[in-house]
This record gives sequence, structure tokens and C-alpha cells, in this order.
Amino acid sequence: MALISNAELTVILDKLARWATESAGDTEFNNAFTAGMQLANSHVMSGAGSLATYILSTADEDVIADLLPPARDLDETNPVPPDGFLLGVRTSPS
Repeated sequence: MALISNAELTVILDKLARWATESAGDTEFNNAFTAGMQLANSHVMSGAGSLATYILSTADEDVIADLLPPARDLDETNPVPPDGFLLGVRTSPS
């Protein structure tokens, strides 16, 4: 398995953190933000800002060989919440 640099790992983890934050919503991140997994998927899993696009831009053959297949899987089949997911989300008291 190829070693990726700390900077490359930071970019990948930042993208995954952005996806998690956008999926669940975080008022500290953006007070006006409405959470949504579909929007998070469009920002992080697919398109110009996707993990797959970033991994291809590393131009490291070993990194691309190891990380591109799962990134492409996430691009082709975006994560979706399980049935009843929103029923378990707690709201903070006003």
C-alpha cells in the first residue's frame, strides 16, 4: 500500500469531515445551513470537488491504485441514510 503525505491525508479527511457536517447539519459550521445528505454527496462524493477527482490529481500511481476504487464506488453509489434515520435525530432545546 502506498504512503500518502500528511497534506494529502489532511485534504481527504477534511472532505470527509465536510460530508459528515453537511449531512447532519452543524449550526457552528453555518447557522443558516439545512442538513442534507444529498447536498453533502454532491459537494464531496461526486463532481469537481469529489474524493475521486482529488485522488486522481495526486498523480501518484500507487495512491491512485489503492484509493481510487473506493472513491469511485462512493461517487457511483452515494451514501444514503437508513430508513427512519431522521426519527432518531435529537434536536437541541431552544
